[in-house]
Amino acid sequence: MLCNALHFLRELSAHNDREWFQDNKSLYQAAQGEFEHFVSGLLSGISVFDPQVRALTARDCIFRIYRDIRFSPDKRPYKTHMGAYVAMRGGRKSIYCGYYFHLEPENSGFMGKSFCSGGLYWPEPPLLKAVRQDIMDYTEEFKAHITHPRFVELFGSLQGPVLKATPRGFPKDFPDRELLRYRHYVYMHTLSPERVCGDGLLEYVLPVMEAMKPCNDFLNRAIAWSEENGHD
Repeated sequence: MLCNALHFLRELSAHNDREWFQDNKSLYQAAQGEFEHFVSGLLSGISVFDPQVRALTARDCIFRIYRDIRFSPDKRPYKTHMGAYVAMRGGRKSIYCGYYFHLEPENSGFMGKSFCSGGLYWPEPPLLKAVRQDIMDYTEEFKAHITHPRFVELFGSLQGPVLKATPRGFPKDFPDRELLRYRHYVYMHTLSPERVCGDGLLEYVLPVMEAMKPCNDFLNRAIAWSEENGHD
């Protein structure tokens, strides 16, 4: 379903400069159109089980392909992947947990794979603190989500870096203190190139994203509380 977009990204990975991009602008526009069409389908499907995203459009969710190189030693002007974040209150600009789709050629140098993911990615410290507090206050509820057979089947476990010690402000003798040490709370499902190019990609991805919703809802509860209480 996204073969043309994936092919364009492979070519871009090998020719990441403005001259090549301008000479192949029509290929980019075709790839962008294919990706936008797919994301529109994602939105329609996700809105069935998460009505809070119904007001979004594909363009609200899709990230720009242009890299911000102002403060980066890496001066390549373009991303070698396409991404879209479907989340309430802002799409790609939202601070809330949602549903992320990432298209990237294998071994391209960034993530090196296509995947879909959910959860809370590198939040600001006040949000992270609020989420950790909620996990401590409702530990069994959170553990039920991340140990559910469907969650384990699709995502394995939580992803991301962890602190070596219990974060400041939380009891060091908390029995499930390892759950508080994550620097972000993310779950990921990898997609093979064959799956990405298959006709049934959308039908495959939507149930995976639906399986993210219970954990997203748990994390969003803490985010909403933090927003309402001024990040205290």
